[in-house]
Amino acid sequence: MALLRISLLKLVRRPASWVVLVILLGLIVLVFLGLAASAGQFGDSGDEFQVRLLLSFPNAYTALVGIILSFGGLLAVTHGAAVIGADWAWGTIRTIVARGESRVRYTIVMFVAIALLLGIGLVIVFVAGAVVAVLAAQVAGI
Repeated sequence: MALLRISLLKLVRRPASWVVLVILLGLIVLVFLGLAASAGQFGDSGDEFQVRLLLSFPNAYTALVGIILSFGGLLAVTHGAAVIGADWAWGTIRTIVARGESRVRYTIVMFVAIALLLGIGLVIVFVAGAVVAVLAAQVAGI
């Protein structure tokens, strides 16, 4: 349990964890505010209806989940690889094994720590994205 707690603290302190969160939030803000800004720019074409449909209640959250699962999943894989690669390069695994922990246990605990951190990040991004979707709908006049 102490190894899990240490791994979580280590992951929270790493800049890569925060950079991944900011990149995903920035993408969501750009997509939704871009849709909101372009909602009234189409004139009489049917494209305005599609943009307004994307910003309306159930479809906005579906689009948000789609962005989180597609681009967020890619960022999650790169974050996990960066964390494990950095541990290997910094010699953390060698130190943990020399201290008496097994490699398998360390790897499993690190996987659990990364999964917990990504789960917390998923909730944060979804809540922030829902707020952005509501603001974008307000800007678009929906």
